[in-house]
Amino acid sequence: MRWKSDDTYCFASFWFLRILGLAYLSAFLSLWVQLDGLIGSRGILPAQDFIEAVRNLFGDRLLTEGIWAAPSVFLFGSSDSVLHWGCALGSFLSGLFIIGFAPNLTALALWILYLSFTTVAGTFFGFQWDNLLLEMGFLAIFLPPLRVWPRINHGWRPRTWVLWLYRFLLFRLMFSSGLVKIQPEGAGPNTWADLTALNYHYETQPLPTLFAWYAHQLPEWFDKISVALTLFIQIVIPFLIFGPRICRRAASACLLFLQVLILLTGNYCFFNLLAIGLCLLLLDDRLFRNLLRGWNCKIPVSTFFGKVAWVEQVRKA
Repeated sequence: MRWKSDDTYCFASFWFLRILGLAYLSAFLSLWVQLDGLIGSRGILPAQDFIEAVRNLFGDRLLTEGIWAAPSVFLFGSSDSVLHWGCALGSFLSGLFIIGFAPNLTALALWILYLSFTTVAGTFFGFQWDNLLLEMGFLAIFLPPLRVWPRINHGWRPRTWVLWLYRFLLFRLMFSSGLVKIQPEGAGPNTWADLTALNYHYETQPLPTLFAWYAHQLPEWFDKISVALTLFIQIVIPFLIFGPRICRRAASACLLFLQVLILLTGNYCFFNLLAIGLCLLLLDDRLFRNLLRGWNCKIPVSTFFGKVAWVEQVRKA
């Protein structure tokens, strides 16, 4: 496999798209097993009730105005069987996207389908990771070339303007996550601002893991240092994203470190998986080339949407 010039991001983009495909697959499978109880005809918030309300509101203007107010393919059918087939189709398309078949078209289909579920599911799809998946999924439509089987060693190169939009998305995600932590919280104390947030965080976050219990036992002075470091990584480090190559690498390392720690101690669905994918896009091909030269080994490298080929990586000089 031939590596491109130092400022290319083929290898990172290759793995980013697969991470995105895994996030889509996780989302559709998770919804599928809960669908009847959430938005089924006898669920908590039936999709049919929402669709009926939209039809009554817009009437004859459903195709001209209603589709824009409530963008969903389920406006034309929302029975339980249709919803289940939607989850099945989403899972199948996710698999195609992971193996790399027609990435532009599958990315478009996945985005439309997930947007459709988000529209009719309402509250159940109002989390940060759902919005993040939609934005990342939309940009992914334009990242790879328009081919059925684009391959990384056949002139494939991610579009630069899309990479910059992903960088801006990562900046907004991290910077806003840090900034909101130090905003006033009404009459009560701001636990992030006074560095005491981790005194309570591990036991109050969504579904703490086994590692969260051990982290909760750490001394208070360590927790305060951890809070300060978290705020520094989320508020200051994101500005390095717009710097030269060495700054982007440093930003990626810091942000990846934080995401792995969060992933180990809490359950935020596929949010951390998406964030890790965004961080990978900051790493250029030159870095991976140097790493492989240092390892001096043979590894299987998928030729981007093609068959797996065994190639010998760059040897030590």
